[in-house]
Amino acid sequence: MTRQDVIKKAVEGSINWIQAADILSVSPRHVRRLRERYEQRGIAGLRDGRADWARPRRIPAAVAEEICRLKREVYPDFSTRHFHEFATERHGLKVSYSWTKEILQMQGLAVKSAGRGKHRRKRERRPMVGMLLHLDASTHPWIEGVKEQDLVVMMDDADGRILFARFVEQEGSLSTLVALKHVLVRWGRFSELYTDRGSHFCRTGKAGNLELQLPASKVRISFAKCPVLVHEFLDGALGVSFHGQVLARFDRSGLVLTKERRAGKAA
Repeated sequence: MTRQDVIKKAVEGSINWIQAADILSVSPRHVRRLRERYEQRGIAGLRDGRADWARPRRIPAAVAEEICRLKREVYPDFSTRHFHEFATERHGLKVSYSWTKEILQMQGLAVKSAGRGKHRRKRERRPMVGMLLHLDASTHPWIEGVKEQDLVVMMDDADGRILFARFVEQEGSLSTLVALKHVLVRWGRFSELYTDRGSHFCRTGKAGNLELQLPASKVRISFAKCPVLVHEFLDGALGVSFHGQVLARFDRSGLVLTKERRAGKAA
């Protein structure tokens, strides 16, 4: 319902002026002003007078047409940024880049870029070593002339120190137990373990559906055919990742290790 309809109903008596003020979200005093303008000038008195004001900074329609013509006929292959530079420097058009891009997009002469992905706030690292360890593997032809292998890496979240790294044919329960044993014997017990959603950590019955395999004793992790001792040790200390942030970190670690190995071999 427009402002004119509300004023008409108030004049006809369908609603009172207090109700009209509530509907229009204005004060009763302003409604009285609208009533006086309606009685003096009719519907024309309810129009916003600022609509007829001249806009001295408004860009003429001829400039917009010239922008579209140049883009369509002279610079069809130019990007929007490059086209704006040529239009302002060589053709003397005094328009901003934002305005030029908006006009071209409205006329279908420029492609509107896709929106940015979901913003993920960077997680702060743990303050002390041993509080959180990352365990993951990355498949890659790490060594020239050797088939692809999985590089299993276990690293500390606090300082990024690599505690365990080994090549295996396939990541699984055995490689995980070997990594855990090495870290426990060499570095001692840790507080939490963070992994991906591998089938040896959790079971995903449907795509995007995470279902951790929980034994009756409140265990948060389930390795296939693993000893009960591992279940008891990792009780309540497992976190699983739903995005590739951890995997990317391990890929970078693997590349660093490969580069250091190649550098040592060349020396």
